[in-house]
Amino acid sequence: MALRLRLLSVILVLLTLPPAQATDFPVSVVPSDDPELSSPTGRDTPLTTDQVYDMTARALALIGGMESVVKDTARLVVIKPNISIARASGTGIVTDARVVRAVALLVHEASPQARILIAEGAGGWVSPAMADCSFVHLNRGSDRTERLQDGFEIAGHRATVAELQGLGIDIDVHDLNFDLAYKMQVPGGGLLWDEYELASSIIDADVWINVPVAKTHGAKITCCLKNHFGIFPGRVYGWNKARGTETHEGIPHWPRLMDESWVDLVLMSQVDLNVVDMLQGTEGGAFEGTPKRSNIVLAGADPIATDLVVAQLMGFNPDDFEFADLGAQRGIGPGSIDGVDTRGGDP
Repeated sequence: MALRLRLLSVILVLLTLPPAQATDFPVSVVPSDDPELSSPTGRDTPLTTDQVYDMTARALALIGGMESVVKDTARLVVIKPNISIARASGTGIVTDARVVRAVALLVHEASPQARILIAEGAGGWVSPAMADCSFVHLNRGSDRTERLQDGFEIAGHRATVAELQGLGIDIDVHDLNFDLAYKMQVPGGGLLWDEYELASSIIDADVWINVPVAKTHGAKITCCLKNHFGIFPGRVYGWNKARGTETHEGIPHWPRLMDESWVDLVLMSQVDLNVVDMLQGTEGGAFEGTPKRSNIVLAGADPIATDLVVAQLMGFNPDDFEFADLGAQRGIGPGSIDGVDTRGGDP
C-alpha cells in the first residue's frame, strides 16, 4: 500500500509540472562553401542562380524535403517574400528573387498541379494600377511618387513568373494588400490584441511558405517573424501598416511591442515553412543599412527556432530575444536556442 501511495504521489507531481519543451525543432544552415553542394564556393563570392537553387534544395533536404511540407494534393501554395519597399533583388533589402525562384521550383516538383502565388502586402509601395482604389490613402508630392511603384517588378519576381510560366508552371504574383480580410481570433487570447484581420490568401492556402531576408532592425533582427507583418492587408491597416485607416488603427511597430504581435501572428496564421535568404542582408538599418554578404540559406518549419539560429549567426545572444520566451509560454517554439536541432553548418 505504501509503495502504491508513493507511486501515486509521483504521478500526481508529474501531472502538475508544466510540459517539457520539445527539442524537435530542426533548422538547416547551408553556406555556399558546404562541401555537399555540387559547386561549393567562397562565402564572399557572388552566387549564380544554379548555386542558389542547390543551396535552397539542400537546406530543404536537411529538414525532410519540400515533399514533407507540400503534399502532392496541395492546390494553392503561397510564397511570401519580403518586398516591404521597392528595391532590386540582391541589395540585401528585399528577399533575393533567386531564393524565391528556387522555392517555387521545389514546390512544383512536390505538387505539379498546385497553383503558386508569390505574394506580399507591402507597406512601402503600391502598384500604380491600384492607386485609385478608394481605400489607398497616400500623401501627395514626393511621398506619393516614391510609393507608386511595382515592387514585384523591381524585385525581380515578375521575371521569375514569366520564366516559370514558360515552363508550364501555374504561378503568378499577388498583392495581399487588396485581399479579402478575415477577422481572426488569437487562440487562447492575444499578447497584444485578441483579434486581427489577415489576408485571406494566407489563410486559404494549403501551404504558406515564409521567405524573408535576414537583416538587422530596430527590434534587433527582421526575419521570419517580422515578415509576418506583410500578411496584414493594407486596405485595413494602411500604408505603412503602422499608419492605420479611418476605420482601423495600425499595427504598432515599436520594438517593445513587436514580440507580442509576432507570437500572436504565428498562433493565428500557422506558417508551414520558413526559408531564409541570408545571401546578403543589411546591417545598421532594415531599409538603408550597409550590405553584408553571408552566402547562407536556412530552412525550418518553426519561425521562432529559425529566427533564433539567424540571431546567433548575426552575432546576437539568442537568449536576449523575448519572442522565444513568449512563444514558449503559449506552447510554440523551442523556448531557447538549446531546443533547436541545427543541421548542416555550425552557427
